[in-house]
Amino acid sequence: MTGLVIAAVYQGIFVATLSYLVQLHYSETNLIFGITWGAASVAGFLQALRWGWEPWLAPWFGKISDGRFGRRAILMVTLTLAAALFLLIPVQLPVAVWLLLIVAILLTATILTTVIDAVACYSPQKAFMTAYALAIDIGAALGPFIGYTLNEVWGPYAIYGAIAGSLLLLAAKWIFWPIDIYKTV
Repeated sequence: MTGLVIAAVYQGIFVATLSYLVQLHYSETNLIFGITWGAASVAGFLQALRWGWEPWLAPWFGKISDGRFGRRAILMVTLTLAAALFLLIPVQLPVAVWLLLIVAILLTATILTTVIDAVACYSPQKAFMTAYALAIDIGAALGPFIGYTLNEVWGPYAIYGAIAGSLLLLAAKWIFWPIDIYKTV
């Protein structure tokens, strides 16, 4: 369930709606260093940052999760932090601060993806890993549909409140109801 929600949020909803979200906050086009930067360019740059840092930061976060705090603690803290960051998306902040907020959200994506992948890898059942991979794919596939549908029904920012609520529920689940196969985590 955790993998499905994380994939739906980060690989589906957030990635699919990021250009639209940037346009809501950063509607003008600017010329910086001879390059025209509009919403799509900024969103593409932000996503490129994540995919650029992931090969270096994911192993580092993996090592941290193998350490004294453990995966479960890092997962709970990061889910809670991510929820707080998603709640800040609608706040009218200076553009530079708001873009740093988005970078922080993308950083939580790297941490959560790394930690939950590690949790799944240490599952004693091969069938679990297959179900996990399927859940990730389903979450990533349904995310854009969910994101744009809820943006249309509830408005452009409500989905991020729903994401925050979902992430807090996942954090509570990991705090109060850890699954047996994760006890070594």
